[in-house]
Amino acid sequence: MVGPHIDDFIGDPILYQSLHTLTSKEKEIINLAYINNLSDVQIGKILNKSQQAVSKMHKKALKKIYDYMTKEKYT
Repeated sequence: MVGPHIDDFIGDPILYQSLHTLTSKEKEIINLAYINNLSDVQIGKILNKSQQAVSKMHKKALKKIYDYMTKEKYT
């Protein structure tokens, strides 16, 4: 992936660590969605995946981030 990467914009160490729990494909989807401001449909075209597959991976990635941050916050 060329251009800015989500890691470059994260200041919170727990959020930064949570991103490294993602698979490379999940991280790519998060980067395309939040740094490049693309929709799931647009991401699907880039990755040659259906909008539904992208949406599922996107939600799974967000849940992983949430779960990691919740666990770290309370331990």
